[in-house]
Amino acid sequence: HEKFDNQYNDDRKIEASVDISRIIPIDAAFEVKTFSPTTFPYLCIPVKNKNKAMGVIGIDGINKIPTSPWVTQPDPEFVNFLENFGHMLGSHIDTHRKKLSLRNLNTIAKNTNASISDIMDSVFDCLFTNILFAVGVSFARYIYEKTELVGAPKLDTIQSKGELSTELQFKMKRFNLDKVSQKSLQYIGENDVLMVFKLSPTGTSKDGKVFLLGVSNRVAISEPDYSFMVSLQKIILSALQNTVSHKLGAELKFDALRGIRQLCSTWRDIVTSAPSSTALRNEFFQKFVENVQLCFSSVNMYVGLLGMLNNTIFYFLASANSEMSGKILKKSLENNYISFEAVETMNAVAVVNKSDPRTANLFHFGPRQAFEYPFVVVPLIAHIDSVIGVLSIDACDDLSADSTSNIVELVSFFRTAALHLANIVRYFKADDAKLKLKRIASRASTYAEGILEVKRLLMDYMPNAKRILEVSIEPREYQSKEILPEPEVFVILVRVMHVTPASKFVKCSYIEYFFQDRVIARAKINTEVATKPFSIKMSTNSQVGVGDDDHLHIKLLDSQQKEICRSTFGLNYFLHVPQVLVDVCAVSEYVKDVRIANFRLVSKALTPNQYVGVSLNGIDVTVALVSADSSKSASRKKVADQSIFLILKWNGAEVFKTSHLTLTSLLKWRELSVYLKFQKLRLEENELEIHVLNRLANSKSEMLGKVAFKGDDLESFLTLRDKTIDVHSIKNAIGEVTVLGQLRLKGSVVTAEKLTVTQIMEEINIESNLMNENIAEVVSNEKKYYTCELSVLCAQDLLTLESGDGLPPNSYAAVYFNGIEIGKTSIIYNSVNPIWTDEYYTIRVPADEELEVSCLLIEIYHFVGESATTTTEEVATDVLLGRVEILGDAIVCLLGSFKLKKRWYDLTESIEVGSEIIKIGRGQLKLSGRPLHLNNAIEDDAPENGYFLVNIDSFYHLDTFDYFGTTETDIFTYVVIKFNGRSLHQTAPLKTVNHVVCSDGSVLIRFPSNVSIEKSILSINVWQSCASWPHHHQVGGIDLSGATLSSFLSPRGILTRRIPLFIEEERRQSLKIASSGHYSIPSLIIKAGSPSGQEILEDGAVELWLDILAATNMPFKLHMNGVQHVNPSPYCVLIWNNVIIGRTNSMKSICNPMWNKERFVFKLPVYFDENVDALSLCSLRIEFYDEKEAPNEPELLGSANLTKKDMKNLFEKEKIKFGWFNVNIISGLKSKLGPSQIKLRGSYAHADEKVVAVEETQENILEIVSATGLSKVDAYGNTSPYAVVEWCGEEIGRTNVVLNSTNAIFDAEYFYLRHSNSREFLYTASLTLQVWSFKKSPEAPIFLGQVSFDGSRLRTLLSSELDDVVEYKLTRSPELTNEENELVDGKLHFKSKITRNLMLNQSEKTFAFVIVDLKFTKTSTPFDSFHSKVHCRVLQQNKMGTSEQIEIYKTKTVKKVGNHVKFKNEIVTVKTNISDHNLIGLTFRIDVWDSVADCLGYFVLASNHITNLFAMDDSEMQDVFDLIPADGGADSGTENSVGCITIGRANNKDDFMDADEFPKD
Repeated sequence: HEKFDNQYNDDRKIEASVDISRIIPIDAAFEVKTFSPTTFPYLCIPVKNKNKAMGVIGIDGINKIPTSPWVTQPDPEFVNFLENFGHMLGSHIDTHRKKLSLRNLNTIAKNTNASISDIMDSVFDCLFTNILFAVGVSFARYIYEKTELVGAPKLDTIQSKGELSTELQFKMKRFNLDKVSQKSLQYIGENDVLMVFKLSPTGTSKDGKVFLLGVSNRVAISEPDYSFMVSLQKIILSALQNTVSHKLGAELKFDALRGIRQLCSTWRDIVTSAPSSTALRNEFFQKFVENVQLCFSSVNMYVGLLGMLNNTIFYFLASANSEMSGKILKKSLENNYISFEAVETMNAVAVVNKSDPRTANLFHFGPRQAFEYPFVVVPLIAHIDSVIGVLSIDACDDLSADSTSNIVELVSFFRTAALHLANIVRYFKADDAKLKLKRIASRASTYAEGILEVKRLLMDYMPNAKRILEVSIEPREYQSKEILPEPEVFVILVRVMHVTPASKFVKCSYIEYFFQDRVIARAKINTEVATKPFSIKMSTNSQVGVGDDDHLHIKLLDSQQKEICRSTFGLNYFLHVPQVLVDVCAVSEYVKDVRIANFRLVSKALTPNQYVGVSLNGIDVTVALVSADSSKSASRKKVADQSIFLILKWNGAEVFKTSHLTLTSLLKWRELSVYLKFQKLRLEENELEIHVLNRLANSKSEMLGKVAFKGDDLESFLTLRDKTIDVHSIKNAIGEVTVLGQLRLKGSVVTAEKLTVTQIMEEINIESNLMNENIAEVVSNEKKYYTCELSVLCAQDLLTLESGDGLPPNSYAAVYFNGIEIGKTSIIYNSVNPIWTDEYYTIRVPADEELEVSCLLIEIYHFVGESATTTTEEVATDVLLGRVEILGDAIVCLLGSFKLKKRWYDLTESIEVGSEIIKIGRGQLKLSGRPLHLNNAIEDDAPENGYFLVNIDSFYHLDTFDYFGTTETDIFTYVVIKFNGRSLHQTAPLKTVNHVVCSDGSVLIRFPSNVSIEKSILSINVWQSCASWPHHHQVGGIDLSGATLSSFLSPRGILTRRIPLFIEEERRQSLKIASSGHYSIPSLIIKAGSPSGQEILEDGAVELWLDILAATNMPFKLHMNGVQHVNPSPYCVLIWNNVIIGRTNSMKSICNPMWNKERFVFKLPVYFDENVDALSLCSLRIEFYDEKEAPNEPELLGSANLTKKDMKNLFEKEKIKFGWFNVNIISGLKSKLGPSQIKLRGSYAHADEKVVAVEETQENILEIVSATGLSKVDAYGNTSPYAVVEWCGEEIGRTNVVLNSTNAIFDAEYFYLRHSNSREFLYTASLTLQVWSFKKSPEAPIFLGQVSFDGSRLRTLLSSELDDVVEYKLTRSPELTNEENELVDGKLHFKSKITRNLMLNQSEKTFAFVIVDLKFTKTSTPFDSFHSKVHCRVLQQNKMGTSEQIEIYKTKTVKKVGNHVKFKNEIVTVKTNISDHNLIGLTFRIDVWDSVADCLGYFVLASNHITNLFAMDDSEMQDVFDLIPADGGADSGTENSVGCITIGRANNKDDFMDADEFPKD
């Protein structure tokens, strides 16, 4: 077809515009011209670019095209494919052809020697090549002067081709510059276009500066052609301007930049004088673009402003042809977009063409096909290093350039243009900020609302700012009574926090403080820990630049302690900077404007004698034992067990609590070291209260008395150290106030110059208030929220109150979101399992990345309330029972699902133990949540967590300890059980002996809710006590966590373990000395697991091998004809210690099956008593099933249960044993003859094959193959033979009946001949094989012959080792009459071979599969902007036939991109001892877990999937499977599928490999 060009005349319908929504049959189609032999059907596809017809594609030999009108139309998708194919090809051809034409036109136009005629020749070729139905083009010059027209307007036609339409000719002749439109491109009707070119004046030239170009088309001009003409007009304008003025491209760029500079200079005065409107800004930018288009005619330009934290770019200015105005580009964590790269590097970035690798970092707001390269992004820099936005340019190709080297000049041009544009954009941005400030000032109703809006504005205005700190300054200068003169010296308190390196090339290791020519402190830099504070004295004479002696220098040193940089601070700085954290930038002294590090400085300036606080070192209290009123007989009696303590309150807040002392006449609290910082403006406004309290037996406190210091009393009291003050008791029942005693304080008022390091820390301690302050939420106008509903439903297992004699709490819940209280529930009184009703709260959840760091907090409190015993001095504080923290993804899981989620959460309480924070379990809380708009959401209730059992069975070797130093033998032991820090159970004390059995050591523990069992801790602590000793001692403890705990808590049942106690090293050493080095470590026997399960034995390290070899006399069924036997298809299932280990292959239709390479490996259990043989505790059962009729529902045939004696005989160390064991057949089933048995071979793992336990008996396998040439039994010639085997005079079996055959072939009929190797037996044994014919009456068979063996003939047969079929003639039986032997004839064929008891050559095999990716059909949350995280869990069915599954692998957590998740290097390796290429029973379940919707779905990878996967070629190493919904979808079809999972194989060579050959990577 490439040799011919099929042209169509005007009188024909244009074939390119044919609509193929219906394919026309051949007999109704256009006439087809054939240039060569053609195969029909023939199809003609139109080639289009949008609505522009360009040509056709002819295709013949397509069998989907109908050959007649009645033939069915093809699939609509096929028609759609053909249409899209034609459109894609047309778009490519049209765009490529136009681009080549424009490039050629520019090459000619840029030639300095080219004339207007040369340019027009190229223009005409360009038009007629690309405008397919153009019929005429005319180019003319319009003569005019710059000031006024000379005479009548004159139109000079320079060049024309074809014929213009009448309307277009009239329009061009009557063109008047003052009266008609001056648009550069104008439609004249539907088929004509007029281009107007206005050139800039060239000074003295008198020639016309306006050119006209008219184009007439036969059909309406299409959209692609109009867009082409727009670009063409710009190129022609540039070419004409260049040709007329005889300037080169470099001169044009220079003129363009000069015009841009003049434009920006003029408009700077305009925008600074008055606020700029949107229309004014667009007018400026269009003029800016016009200057650029002098050089780059088809350029598109748009300006974007940076948003807060440099996370967004808002495009607010765009050229006329661009649609970018109003678009917002957001920063992505997965992709570093080009525009943000330009901002971060402060350099222009260019993408030359679509083959550039940087194209992957472009975000397209429209179709990628419509985007034109090159693309340039230039940062707009308003100051030295402050980027405020970007200037983006596309389609800026210099078509005259053929190499990418010109891209340097291109970038240089736009960088210069951006420098001028940045100043104008900065004014635009400032105008917007001023307008918003005025709007905030007029509309904000409160200060908090207004300041929040101001913060948002500032973050937008300064995109590089990381945070904005709001500071409220209060006067903190403490005045004394005297009027002091202006101080000349100040005490400066200084502390540096959080040093952060600012340059990756310079590393700072130390920070040094230098003052008055000496180093006052040096510290190693640690970004997490602040340095120690210090104080210095500075005089008012210290001024920056005068001298450095009275200035503080903070130096940063490298690892060699050489100075890198320093920052200097004088007194003026400390006096004028309030006490806040100030970010200080350390700049290099050697390289200008290079930042070395950033550090945070907090400081405070005080006068030396200024009172800053009170230091208390001791308190003495003298208690009056007798009342001062001697007339009364009542006296205050001393109670021996009273416990007295003090509480100090400073300005109304409790600040210190002393230790407890037994009541005496003089109570002394020494070495208190209490520092009380002045919080009021004046000294006398501060107040100190000291309360004297008595601790009662029920853990409550009783106030005895108090004393208060106010005003000047505190200063004078501390100055006179021996001064005492009366402590007044509280009022009694009749309103009297007595004197309890006298109180003496030891301490002093601290001035600024006497502050210690600890006191300085208190004085400038703003770390907790400011440093970790939650800055007010700063969001942009585009921030999106989701409104959700949270409900507090119930709680369980709350703590009882220790102070209330074990009473249940009065509980209520408080709900907080991101630190803001949402609400509180009602109070449920006296219940450890409270239930709340109708407790709903509305929460606004952020929709962006802020959600990942949000926190939902629910705290459960005990309501104390007011009681009759509460005094006015006591403050009732509610008791925190526990809290639940829900973070990030877990919030979406609760509140952002398509269902009404109900979930249990563990209540915890954080306590400080040493330097660690430990969370202690406090019960469970049930919550529900949903998006508020889901009114009819399906309820997804939380399942009960369930319980596990822990039982302390007994103790060993606890009698070796002597903590009490006594000879008493009555030492008692008890155990305390804790789970996640919560004490759950304590056993009764038992007398300690060598072995103690615990009868009350069982406790049920609930599984945790929001903490995995691997992260939980089960603590078992052993304590001992003695009757004559008041204190108890802890012997040791056991902490179980992680994999140790999870493996112990098996869902299969209850495991038993003996675990040694952990004993401190000091106690262990003393125990060695006491016992002369010989002692036994105490241990506990612990049982744990499912409370409803049976006790199971845990596997140890010793392996056993068991081979299943054969079975005899499996039961059969009668055929419906009542004659033939239907043999089973048996297979064995091995059950070891009540756990299914595996199964064999099924043998098809056989009663005496033989298996090959069926080995099972299992382990001996661990038992804590070394004197007990673990094998004697085990059980082994082999069950037989028939899967012939229903493979999915096999029928149980029987089972073999090995006794302890059988196990001991079968498994013997260092030997390989064989044996036959009886099979108990299910009642009602029939076997052919004799007992059913199974042959097993057992050994310990890796037993020596040479050491074989040879049995006394020998075994031969006899196989009856066929019987030929048999006699015909009845007149119809029918014979139904079967064979009977007699061994030593007893029948041991018979074959199945073969109906109506004189040449019978028997199918797999095996018989075992077991005999002694003794000489006497071999000389007396006999073997008879008889053939009989079955008749209607089973009791009357017809004898057909026999073969007998005895003596030497039998010995020869039994010694044969060949596997060949032998043939013997059937003979008469001497025991039957001549009449019965009448039909004897034919031959019998059979095999006989000695069984060889050799071990199987089978090793453990390893294979692997890969989880590649996931694709979901729907989202898991209505939060459309939230990308949840997904991981997969691979569970292997533990053993054949059970529902128990064990997790063998867990993938990494990967964030969803849309509805797609791609994993990397997730290889699941599986080791198995299943025979090669026999995967029956190997099943895996792959669960897909989502951070929002829990388990999304699953897929069961069965043995057939694995077989198909490993049967693929190396080019097809993966397959796609549908995911089944986790919420009950039974089918894996398309309707119910939630998505699909791609699984591949990791093995490249063989399906299976030996375990030691599998690659380690």
